[in-house]
Amino acid sequence: MIVRGPKIDSIVWGGLQQLPENADVLPAQEHLVIPGLIDMHAHDEVAATVPCLYEGKIRQGVTTVLIGMDGFSFAPLDWSVRDELIRYWKPVNGDPGMLTAERYDEYARVLGHQLGVNVVFGVPHANLRIAESGFALRSLTTDELDRMVTRVRDGMEWGCYGLSTGLSYTPAVASDTRELLRLAEPVRGFDGLYVSHLRSYGANAFEAVEEALRLARELSVGVHLSHLRLSDPAVHGRAEQLRTLLESARRQGLRVTWDLYPYSAGSTALHAFLPAWIQADGPGALLDRLEAPATRTRLLREWVAASAPWDQVIISFTASGRHVGQSLSDLSQATHTTPAAAAVGLLTSERLQVGCVVHQSLEADDIVLAEGSGATVGSDGIPFGQRPHPRYFGAFAASYRRYVRDRHTWSPQDAIWRMSTLPARLARLRGRGIIEPGAVADLVVVNPDQFCDQATYSAPRTPATGVSHVLIGGQPVLRDGIFNARVRYGQVLHCGQ
Repeated sequence: MIVRGPKIDSIVWGGLQQLPENADVLPAQEHLVIPGLIDMHAHDEVAATVPCLYEGKIRQGVTTVLIGMDGFSFAPLDWSVRDELIRYWKPVNGDPGMLTAERYDEYARVLGHQLGVNVVFGVPHANLRIAESGFALRSLTTDELDRMVTRVRDGMEWGCYGLSTGLSYTPAVASDTRELLRLAEPVRGFDGLYVSHLRSYGANAFEAVEEALRLARELSVGVHLSHLRLSDPAVHGRAEQLRTLLESARRQGLRVTWDLYPYSAGSTALHAFLPAWIQADGPGALLDRLEAPATRTRLLREWVAASAPWDQVIISFTASGRHVGQSLSDLSQATHTTPAAAAVGLLTSERLQVGCVVHQSLEADDIVLAEGSGATVGSDGIPFGQRPHPRYFGAFAASYRRYVRDRHTWSPQDAIWRMSTLPARLARLRGRGIIEPGAVADLVVVNPDQFCDQATYSAPRTPATGVSHVLIGGQPVLRDGIFNARVRYGQVLHCGQ
């Protein structure tokens, strides 16, 4: 294969008889040459600019990431609510510092030449809602909704992949289906995606999926379900039923796909598990309520009744560095209080800056969902904190190991389709996800027998093995297994352009 500039020039079978003058040769004998992998669900707003972090993606062959997931991002930001939004989402997306902007074009300029991988922007629903009504848990007025629709259209015209929602987070939890239908209308006109963190992955997971399918049915818009899983004992073992529902929708012509990662644990900010009522009006109001005796008593009463699996909630990050690696049950015993009270005390003392890893799904269910024809891979990776989830550094390599080598669920070709070609088509990234003359030279050379995750829950930042070369836009960022932290060839990509 000959690469000239940022694109593939030609593909020569049977070996080159004569190399072009001054050719730079990357050996690939007995390796696969594949298109760069695309992370369908990334929280790389900050990480894509930090070499020691995005190296974890590069070493898995990931060259492009979709950001703005779960309805939150660092652009477009209304300056009046900037600090509150960052504070709410900091345990997931990190501290952006100056990497924020009011508009997409400004955000692209701010990121500039700092990107180590390509990034694709989404229209973050929560950002738009917070700009109109703050963190209030109420329905939007007609004028507010009209302005949000205009801003969704502006984002699609700019080149976003679609609209992203996080319907279990505040304030999106207050959105009804009517609001979502209105906001997704401009997405349809650009053949974009409605990407959703569903209202529930637990007891109400099937109802949440049905709501997303309603948008696909009524708007004829592409619907993509984020980090699909069944995370509550009430629905454990029902993955076959869920896959049947999704496959039936696809046979009916609905454009529904989903991403998943090969781990039974999820990860998020600890305060995300608090009831919506106590999170209303933003992080400042939330802290006030946690410290007020009356609301604190009400919260503890509700949490005790919920019988949360406290031993499965593991602290992965705190602002002070204390209690990392402990479960909430461990913390409860150490502080001689209930797990709920221990969680509230931790959130208060750490000023909400607490991340957690939560063991919540069954591997058997995840495997069934991965077998579906619409399954792709999204890391949902959160690289921040003292002991993050290993999925940031291992999701793609672990997916290949589990589904190709260990279980033979996917063929190698099918894995490339799900991790590169299909994501490129869903995001309308022209010239990516394929290897042919004229395509963008985002390329990966990988030994399929050695492509394997090494990250674990106890050592989550251990890089994957098996990838020898990675090119982004024809430029090597990983060569002979050596990562070059000095070069940054990532770009902000515009969908459909």
